[in-house]
Amino acid sequence: MVSRPWIARLMLLAALTGVSLLPAAPAWAADALVGATPADGSVLDIAPTDVQLNFSASPVPDESHLSVRDATGQELSTGEPSRSGPDGLRLPITIRRSGDVTVAYHVVFPDGADLFGVLRFSVGTGIPPAALPAAQVERARQQLDTAHQHSVDPLSALLLVADAVVLVGGLLVLWLRPRPGSRRDGADQFRLRLRTDEAAGTDRGGG
Repeated sequence: MVSRPWIARLMLLAALTGVSLLPAAPAWAADALVGATPADGSVLDIAPTDVQLNFSASPVPDESHLSVRDATGQELSTGEPSRSGPDGLRLPITIRRSGDVTVAYHVVFPDGADLFGVLRFSVGTGIPPAALPAAQVERARQQLDTAHQHSVDPLSALLLVADAVVLVGGLLVLWLRPRPGSRRDGADQFRLRLRTDEAAGTDRGGG
């Protein structure tokens, strides 16, 4: 007979296996940015009124985030990303001063894959934008991650809850269930006590 600890371990393993089988982004996904307006490294005399990004696959606008900031770190966007063509996103912006502009994006695709990137252009300076230090690239990524805050999709959430309920319920049943043989042991003790009492009564009667 399998002991309770081993049953609990098997149930825990089954629950963890169920979680590991949840949908995930395919490892072979290779979505990429294929075009941008303004293009990366552009030198502009007139400020654009929007930024458009095109990808190798159709992005999900509601789950994608774009950020456009000037050299002081001020956000320049005046709305939310919207679809632009079959595979693009558009973000309206307002630029009021010359300088370098940084575009950071975190895009999600229907297959669950996502893509992060940064590009830059300059407005009114006459020279290409300076390279963005690695620390600022990482800061841009963190800002997008904070804004992103993806929730678990409904199916995955349902499977997670179901696994948790099964695991907790199974462990509770095992915890409350009497150990094998405990009832038999109790009955044996009762019969032994009864025999002892009868023997004691016989001795008193015989005396």
